[in-house]
Amino acid sequence: MRKLDVAVPLGRLPELVDRAAAACAAAGARLVPFGHLAEGNVHVNVLGASAEAGDRLDDELLRLVAALGGSISAEHGVGTAKTRWLALTRDDTDRAAMAAIKRALDPDGLLNPGVLFG
Repeated sequence: MRKLDVAVPLGRLPELVDRAAAACAAAGARLVPFGHLAEGNVHVNVLGASAEAGDRLDDELLRLVAALGGSISAEHGVGTAKTRWLALTRDDTDRAAMAAIKRALDPDGLLNPGVLFG
């Protein structure tokens, strides 16, 4: 199973679920969305995708979330798994601000070393 924790504006949630389900079906997989739906935050679980199809689906689904004005991470954060997609929803200014806050709160880089900001 592949798991993505994402959020989209509430009004775009039906579109996300419909388009994600279609993308999963085209890859021979099944979408199982659940979570904090009233907030637009959804756990996108993909069942039955091969490793190769799953990698493609991760990319396609995270790009879809960004195109719908959403966030590639909801309450679980970006971590190491989604770092390469951060630029889809956070511009250079956002990422610089995030790095500055990280440096201010963790000047020695002890908290989550190497996550997001190597």
